[in-house]
Amino acid sequence: LLEFLPPQLHPLLQEEKRQAQTPGPFALSPSNLSESGFLTVVAACHEVVSRKLALVFQKLETINDGSKHGAANSWQLQEIFEAMGYVPAMHDAIDSLLDSNGLSNAAQLSFEEISLLLERHREVHGLPEGEVDEAEAAFAEFDDDCSGTLNQSEVTVALRWLGYSKNLDVESVYRIQEGLCLAHRKTLNLSEFLRMVATYRENEIHDIQQAMSRASKDKASSRTSVSEAQGSSSLRLMLEDFQYMPSDSDFEALIARSAAQSAEKLISGHSLEEVVHFVLQCRHLRRNAGRKAFFFSESEVASLRDVFRRLDVQASKKTSKDPDFITGLQLLRAGPSLGSHQLRGTGPRMRAKILLRQAVDRSDGKVTFAAFLRTARLLKEHVDRNTWRSETAAISSTDCTPEEIEEFRGIFKAAATPAGSVISEDLGVLSFEAMEKMLSNFIPALAGEAPDRSGGEADADFTEAENREKEDPIVVEMRRMRQKEKQEELKGILAEADASGEKSLDFADFLRAMHILKENDWCGINSAAQKAAAQAAAKEARLAGRGANVQRQVSKGSQPSKQ
Repeated sequence: LLEFLPPQLHPLLQEEKRQAQTPGPFALSPSNLSESGFLTVVAACHEVVSRKLALVFQKLETINDGSKHGAANSWQLQEIFEAMGYVPAMHDAIDSLLDSNGLSNAAQLSFEEISLLLERHREVHGLPEGEVDEAEAAFAEFDDDCSGTLNQSEVTVALRWLGYSKNLDVESVYRIQEGLCLAHRKTLNLSEFLRMVATYRENEIHDIQQAMSRASKDKASSRTSVSEAQGSSSLRLMLEDFQYMPSDSDFEALIARSAAQSAEKLISGHSLEEVVHFVLQCRHLRRNAGRKAFFFSESEVASLRDVFRRLDVQASKKTSKDPDFITGLQLLRAGPSLGSHQLRGTGPRMRAKILLRQAVDRSDGKVTFAAFLRTARLLKEHVDRNTWRSETAAISSTDCTPEEIEEFRGIFKAAATPAGSVISEDLGVLSFEAMEKMLSNFIPALAGEAPDRSGGEADADFTEAENREKEDPIVVEMRRMRQKEKQEELKGILAEADASGEKSLDFADFLRAMHILKENDWCGINSAAQKAAAQAAAKEARLAGRGANVQRQVSKGSQPSKQ
């Protein structure tokens, strides 16, 4: 790109070269650019784009009439945009550009006018004017502190507010932001949010193209027309993938209003833009329905309504089954039910308190159920994002396999104390004492017991000498001292794993603690865990055998034994 640098910017290059003190005509390092170096690269990019556009423009002039009148036909804009890399260039986006720049009635466009349209197109990241207005309105809706930015949790809520459903889990949003170099930003401004919206729209169009391509291949392979039932099925599958599936009546009404007037023609015979428009209408239907419940499921709304009612009754002693509002103080007390106790560390918890107080300020002290749902959605996204980040960091540091992660998750959930959330996955927290009690079940030294050297399952297998040893006061005192020593060691390991310093473990802390214990084979934990797993498997096999025996007796018509 630097080969196309305009001559007036050559002094910038010389300055860069003197600062870097490196040989060569260009002394710009991609890993360390100064401001002047960055401007140099930007200028070079602009020059390349201008030259490429000039070549495309000249080619179209020649195709039109063989002469150069310095203009191209307006209907050729789609071809120009796609030649410049904006694929696919949608007519609705181009028409809105022409209209907003006063060129909607122009039959021909000059090179300068096309350059202006491309610049405007790039500024809004290829979004049509209507979708830009919707995105700006969603941005303003969730910019509660009027800072001109949204934090990462608010970004996800704003995307839901626009109706997008696919790839809105925390990991998917992070991956998309990573591709846009936005993953490590704490806040996004409006332009960056528009980039996010444009990316979701581009991904949606790409998926539509793939669905249409599959329908075309099916039609070609069968050498017969695609039936109405097959076309309807293909459309429904695509909408279910997007999570936009409307009711049957709405689906049929949208098909009837489309230019194709049939699902078969729409999916396999009509233009991409017609299908994109159809999907957009389905998204708007889903958006309008989802906004009423802030995109919570019916069961989640029912749980949140129960919380809302309990808060109202606790404060006012009313018996109303459906209160109109709760006070700001009551909303602040609702934090644990909305997942705030799952947050670890000062920063995330402070952000949750700010979020709750902003909700109180918005409602002037009277929080309706709709405002309560809005706050719950924002807090849920905040909790889920922080939980995912901490667990992802713990998993990457421990190198656990997916199978081990799921096994540990089950163990942790069975032993932990729930945090009380009604909308987020509530794995809870595990106190140091509960962790010690859990480990003492299969580590004798931690329980103050003699090591099991018999390989059997019961004390009956111990020899008489071993039983006498267990009753020896000196041996008992040594075991007690060893138990205390191991308890102190364990507390040190758990404190090392406890990232928040709260003397309790969330699942991420639990993974780190188990990794340390396994890596050091603390108190022979690896062999003890294997033995415990083998005993559990043997017990399960015995129970399965007894169940099969009962089933056989029942099938023969005999009464199964009490055993």
